[in-house]
Amino acid sequence: MNAERFEAFLAELYTDSAARQRFLADPLGAARRAGLAEEQCAALSQIDRVGLQLAADSFAKKRAAAKQRRG
Repeated sequence: MNAERFEAFLAELYTDSAARQRFLADPLGAARRAGLAEEQCAALSQIDRVGLQLAADSFAKKRAAAKQRRG
């Protein structure tokens, strides 16, 4: 099991809306295509979809606020 790959995949889901939409359309397939272990794929296929979207929205707002503060 590659924890770094799993974490990078989650980070992409939180920050890339296109990747998130592809994942939501086919969670198991997207996780497998990312090269995750079958155990990780199975866990991700059960992800809380509403929670994922809420977290992604929250992170986007935080990034936008940080960008405004910097520039």
